[in-house]
Amino acid sequence: MEKIVITWEETLHSGKFISQKAVNYQDKNWDNKSWEYASRENEWAVATLVEHTDNNTFVFVEQYRMPVQKRVLELVAGICDMENSTKDEILTQEVQEEIWYSVDSIKYILSTPNSAWLTDEITHLYSTKISGNASSQQLWASEEIDVIEVEKHEVFNFLKEKELSGIYISKGIYASLALYLYNQSPLAIESLLAK
Repeated sequence: MEKIVITWEETLHSGKFISQKAVNYQDKNWDNKSWEYASRENEWAVATLVEHTDNNTFVFVEQYRMPVQKRVLELVAGICDMENSTKDEILTQEVQEEIWYSVDSIKYILSTPNSAWLTDEITHLYSTKISGNASSQQLWASEEIDVIEVEKHEVFNFLKEKELSGIYISKGIYASLALYLYNQSPLAIESLLAK
């Protein structure tokens, strides 16, 4: 059990979406320590592995991310930016905006810190099923998102090719695929790890 006593906390800088915070604390030996971290105005986000059931594919998004100054292959995701919205509502909206589909079903998987040493943001991970045909993309003016549909049996080869081409792959993709495989068959994980 951690015996940490927070003695002081301060916001060093407040931006539109993110603040920089500092906290002083005493550790288990009563030594004074400090830590700085990023705090998101909305402390949670949603992300989902999208499965197109008619096409037997996964659907990802790829976009340029300014903090890493590269394109990143990601799960469909979004932050809580509407008051009184549920996580399911935000997720449904993001699927419609980013990849142009209506949601057939949503299944909650888990909640996890993004980078617990760096930020207080929590991501709630889901699995979403879609079917049929896409409608029209409804992005914000500042967004430029490529929608990428990958056959399930080719997904790991595809990810390797993307990585070799210089595209970053979001860790959420690997985590959600591992959980997807585990839910299909626990032995599938052992097979994947053996490669």
